[in-house]
Order: sequence, then C-alpha cells, then structure tokens
Amino acid sequence: MHRLPKRRVQDDARSILRAKGRTFALAARLLPTDTADDATLLYAFCREIDDIADNPKAGTSARTDLIELRHQISSRSGETPLVREFLEMANRRNLSTVSAEKLIDGAISDLSDPVMIQNEQQLIHYCYLVAGTVGEMMCPILGGKSELLPLAADLGIAMQLTNIARDIREDAELGRQYIPSDWIPSLSLTQLAVHTEQTQAALQQAVLRLLRMAETRYTRARIGLACLPLKNRLGISVAADVYREIGRCIERGGCEVRKQRTVVPLHRKLGRTCLTLARCLLTSPRHGVFQDYSISSILHE
Repeated sequence: MHRLPKRRVQDDARSILRAKGRTFALAARLLPTDTADDATLLYAFCREIDDIADNPKAGTSARTDLIELRHQISSRSGETPLVREFLEMANRRNLSTVSAEKLIDGAISDLSDPVMIQNEQQLIHYCYLVAGTVGEMMCPILGGKSELLPLAADLGIAMQLTNIARDIREDAELGRQYIPSDWIPSLSLTQLAVHTEQTQAALQQAVLRLLRMAETRYTRARIGLACLPLKNRLGISVAADVYREIGRCIERGGCEVRKQRTVVPLHRKLGRTCLTLARCLLTSPRHGVFQDYSISSILHE
C-alpha cells in the first residue's frame, strides 16, 4: 500500500489547522515544535471526524464512514495516512484510543434526524463525547499526568458549551437542538432556526445558562492547566482563554441569538493573549491536584 511521507501528512494537518482553527493555530505557535506537531495532528484527526458528520451531502454514507473509522481505531489498522499517523502518535504518547472511539460515537449521534437534547445531563454527556474526549487526548500530548484527565475533559466540555451558545441558529438549520428541551419547553426546533422576537427572551436565558455552566468549567480547568509544564502551559492556556472570550462577547451582546457567528475582535484576542501569558509566567506551577476529580464527577455534578 502506498504510504505518504510523514512530513506530507504533517503539512496537510498544519494547513487544516490554519484554515479551520485560528484560535488553536495561534496557540500552537506557543508550543514546542514536537508538541505542536502532535497537537496539530490530533486537531486534523478530530476535524476529519467533524467534517464527515457535518457534510449535508453525505447522507447515510456518513454513518458508514464513521463506523468504519471507529473500527480502524479500535483494531489499530489505519487505512489512510492521517489515521495511521494518528495511531502512531497515540502509541508514542500513550494516548488512549478509547477517547477517540467515544469521539466518533458522539459524531455518529449527530447524524440522528433530528438531534434533540432533552435535559442537562444529556447535554453534558454529549459535550463530553464530542469535546471532553479531545481534552483527554490532548492531556498526554501536553505532558499532563493521568490525574489531570478529568480536568482536561472539563475544558473540552466548557469549549463545547461555548460552541453551542454561539451556534444555536446554525445548528437548528441542520436539524440539531443542543439546548435541553426542558429549558425551552415552549420552543420548537423550527422556531430556533427562524429567529423571531418572540423566541429571543427564552433563548437569551438559555444562552446565559450555557455560558454560566461553561464559566464554571473553564475556571476549574485552570487547576489542571497550572499543573502542566510551563513550555506547554502557555499555548493551551491562550487557547482556553481566547475561546472563553467568545462566551464573554456573546454575553456582552445581550446573549442574543444571531445568524452570524460571534467572533473575538483581533484587538481583544491579542489583549487576552498578553494577559494570559503574563499570568502563566507570573504564577507558580502547581505540583498536583489537591482534590479528587473523576470523569464521573464532572459528568454528574
């Protein structure tokens, strides 16, 4: 079987990161080269999964493709250059491929028609599958010990809650409702997609609730970030804080649901980056987590 050179796969991964992950591309510049390369490869792998699930033209083939990809991961038999390099990196970094399988399970759940989250527990479980698992995989790449895995998952969940608050209308147009139905019992999926003044008040309260949940988890995740080696802490802390700023921009805008995505202005992104770097450099590192955290505890708090 023809095998693309590792450098080609890495170059492709960097191109994907630059095109689709500007916040994470900025953070990658602050990481040591070997760490940045592996983090970029992980991003490209996760983006591949997202793109399969989000392709409206794929139809039933998307489910088949994701199931096949899951089999490749579980059997460690990568059939594409990207998957092969991911599996090699996972082995080298002692990265759990079970997290990758759970990520694919989350993507498969997005293929339901429609996607309807019923309550807060389902919401957090979904966020864990599609983003908390990414945090788990990033943790060993960044030099984090196993005790930090729950806090790494917490950061992923926080980022996904931010995504959901930002993308309500866009998701609804795809037939996906991630706001728990019991938060907005009077609103239908169609009403989320077609913005009206009547829906705004209820949605503003739901968005604020999402952002408050995210804030709690961003704050807790900092405990784990402070335990990372400084050379790796800088980049991921910038990514976390800039992403957190998206939620703050939404809140400053009155938590309104808009057709266009909320983005962090460049001046605010640069300012937040400088503040985060200063905090990391001036704060003494932690040498352990002084409270017991588990995946179960962060999913059922």
